[in-house]
Amino acid sequence: MNHRCKEKVRHDELRSPIGQAAYAYYSHWMKAQKHTPPTIDTFGESKFFPAFYKFATRATKVHIPNVNRFIEVMVESNKVPPVLWCRDSIYSMYLKSYDASVPPVVQFDESRAELEQLASELQVGLVDAFAAAPIDRLEDLIKKRKLSHWFLLASAKFRAFLLALPAADKARLATALNADAAMVRISQEPELFAEFNAATRELGL
Repeated sequence: MNHRCKEKVRHDELRSPIGQAAYAYYSHWMKAQKHTPPTIDTFGESKFFPAFYKFATRATKVHIPNVNRFIEVMVESNKVPPVLWCRDSIYSMYLKSYDASVPPVVQFDESRAELEQLASELQVGLVDAFAAAPIDRLEDLIKKRKLSHWFLLASAKFRAFLLALPAADKARLATALNADAAMVRISQEPELFAEFNAATRELGL
């Protein structure tokens, strides 16, 4: 690809919704460090553009809760560089911070209530709600954190349901869950997760 083609690709990426989001995240990152953000065109020519474009793509795909807070945590946590922000270990670090504002117990209880409502709408028992719900609906609820990994991954029924799905559907839900990062976070709270396991068993899940 020649230089002119690369410039055209970069220009198109910068003007896309993902590119615009990347610039917004970059601007917030700069402000969090007490710096004045440059213009969007200067950003597009900077070494930071690829990392922020990649991060904006991921943030959109997995619906990172409160992206601006994520960026602030990265700055507060020894200034984690943007090139590392898409790593599962970094996201699990953010989940720990997120759990401080929305405790896992609250996330679990809200997820249980959400699944009960879903089962009622579908006119099925709680244990059958996963299989009865359209994949699009489950994916949306997970992305919006209405069904939390603390609840879903504690459920043997959900884990079995997930494993039995066609590969494409399994990938969609695993991506929405950010499953690898969630498992890292869960491993940091084994006693709490054991309690959630027991609670889902009592629900028949």
